[in-house]
Amino acid sequence: MSYDVKDAVKKLKPYNAESIRPKTMLDSNENPYEPSKIILNNIKERLNSLLLNRYPDPRAYKLCGKLAQYASNGIGADNIMVGAGSDELINIIVSAYLGKGNTIFVPTPTFSMYGIYTLINEGRVYEYKRDDDFNINMDEMIEEVKKVKPKLVVLCNPNNPTGTLTPKEDVIKLIENSGSMVILDEAYYEFSDMTIVDLIDKYDNLIVLRTLSKAWGMAGIRLGYLVAKNKIVDELLKVKSPYNVNAVTQEIASIILDYPELMTENITKIIKEKEFMLENLYSIDNMKIYNTYGNFILVKAPDAEEIYSKLMDKGVAIRIFKGSNELSNCLRITVGTREENQFVIKSFKDWRCYNAAKV
Repeated sequence: MSYDVKDAVKKLKPYNAESIRPKTMLDSNENPYEPSKIILNNIKERLNSLLLNRYPDPRAYKLCGKLAQYASNGIGADNIMVGAGSDELINIIVSAYLGKGNTIFVPTPTFSMYGIYTLINEGRVYEYKRDDDFNINMDEMIEEVKKVKPKLVVLCNPNNPTGTLTPKEDVIKLIENSGSMVILDEAYYEFSDMTIVDLIDKYDNLIVLRTLSKAWGMAGIRLGYLVAKNKIVDELLKVKSPYNVNAVTQEIASIILDYPELMTENITKIIKEKEFMLENLYSIDNMKIYNTYGNFILVKAPDAEEIYSKLMDKGVAIRIFKGSNELSNCLRITVGTREENQFVIKSFKDWRCYNAAKV
């Protein structure tokens, strides 16, 4: 008798994040700014009154109402579904739409979980390669979509890990001409200020994903949400676990959403720091810096592994991409505080000066 997991799972590798992380964490696109004291005090006060012996609201209506208010554009609570991070919502969407052998169309490189959840559900992943600067020729991509005829097309916008942004008119062109359900992952929307959520009511084949992990600085509570037409949300609710977002997360998220001005202040600081980093990184020879609309910067350097190792030795984690693909020798650096950013830049420059002195 065999007790093996199915073949689709055997082929996968687990997502292994470091349990013990270094002092400076610039590897996961987190927000470097902690919640303000006023938010933390409100959280402490409200958590004291939570009935932790009771199940949470399975539909999270209070939270969905606040998310709808934030999303604006006529969005209502019934247009929203929440999940334990966007990851769970991706899995729900894939489980709802993809049967065995069905195809998901993904412009790559991009967030890996779209493909992983597809493979777990025994679907097929069709990877459409972006150009050398990681942009998309939308007319060419639409022609490819028509040939492949996928059930789902997923577009991360701004894209992780490249930071590139597909213009709104191209996104609309994709929705109107793909013949597929289109998933727009707007995890980094607040850093670009470009969204398609205002068109939810116009299209029957559009789902927008968002998160509180990035701009809102709440990665620790694991809260993502999707926005779509009511009839789409109603179908996806059939796949969702009954109590998928716990009471503590629902309460904290509801509190955070009362302070959009604090989130906006942090975005302004992050964008300013990103510009500071770009200006300094552009001054370093023999590196390619990609244009970015996220809270991170993608850098390509022939000595990427050495730079990564030197930073890790100094207690700084950034993301390195290995292998013989389009991201080989690439580093993704999350924008941190000024002190963190200065340290990273100095480390880059010191390493290059050291190498130059050896020649």
